[in-house]
Amino acid sequence: MSSLTHDSGSTYWRSLDELARTPEFEAAVRREFPNDEWDRLPPATRRQFLRVMGASLAFAGLTACRWPKEEIVPFAHRPDGRIPGVPQHFATAFELAGTALGLLVTSYDGRPIKAEGNPEHPDSLGALSAVAQASVLALYDPDRSRHVVLRAGGQDFAKSWDDVAADLAGRLTSTGEGLAVLAEASSSPSLRRLRERLLAERPAAAWYEYEAVSADNERDGLRAAFGRPLRVLPQLERARVVACFDADPLFEHPAAVRLARGFAASRDPHRPDGMSRLYVVEAGYSLTGGRADHRLAVPASESAPRPRPAKPLSISSIQTMTGASDSATRIARRMFSSLAPTSEPNRRWACSK
Repeated sequence: MSSLTHDSGSTYWRSLDELARTPEFEAAVRREFPNDEWDRLPPATRRQFLRVMGASLAFAGLTACRWPKEEIVPFAHRPDGRIPGVPQHFATAFELAGTALGLLVTSYDGRPIKAEGNPEHPDSLGALSAVAQASVLALYDPDRSRHVVLRAGGQDFAKSWDDVAADLAGRLTSTGEGLAVLAEASSSPSLRRLRERLLAERPAAAWYEYEAVSADNERDGLRAAFGRPLRVLPQLERARVVACFDADPLFEHPAAVRLARGFAASRDPHRPDGMSRLYVVEAGYSLTGGRADHRLAVPASESAPRPRPAKPLSISSIQTMTGASDSATRIARRMFSSLAPTSEPNRRWACSK
């Protein structure tokens, strides 16, 4: 253990055996690293260490800063109104779950980089939700389809639209039997006219719409209530009581920006009708649930309103919708107490599911 008592200066070690350089430690090191001359290297000063590391970092930086060689070719005939490097703004629309939102898109040299709401659109009102703003990233998705694909025999073949037209000409019948179109939900009048034209010319064809997150339950409920499928347009700024059953209108709704502004306006304590109240019944946390005055957490199997005959809202009907528990009873009483100062004809509700 002489090295423990006679070494001078700063000594760095990872164990007492390494510091003492015992024969057992040296034998173990040679067995693990037979060709390593770690104990015969000359001592290095701090200046030498920094010199070697500085040279290594310099060489690494030169390697990383090397740009790939590219050929830049200017426009032979520059499009009218385009100045390289100067952004352009376009008014367009974006569909989310079949609902159109007005956008203002910023484009650099033909590449859209930023989307914002159109101030003149009634749903976007000059702003966008996080989901709508992130939609511009889909334009640069490496997995985005770049051409028509024919899948046959477990393989994908790139085709052109001329190939599609030629293939359909040989397959389509006069009635369209065997033809099925799978499309996203859309509220576009142009797409609706094309669909009606296709089905009119080929009545045996079928047109299907699919969305990963759809509002089928909402449409089915409105069809049962009004006889035809409708779309709800909540006006939260006019509501005194908002009841949400497993719904998140402040985030998941296509018009979430407009609804959030309407809800914020209804929370003004100086309104003639008073500040609105928000009641939420849900199974998991949501943005709307976080803003609720009263939130009831229930299992997912009980979060949706249960089927019931059409009748005016009452404490008993609210209990039927949410389950006859003590929490549901308290929620129902608080909801109706919020409407107590107002006469029956003037009660305003906004229910979501």
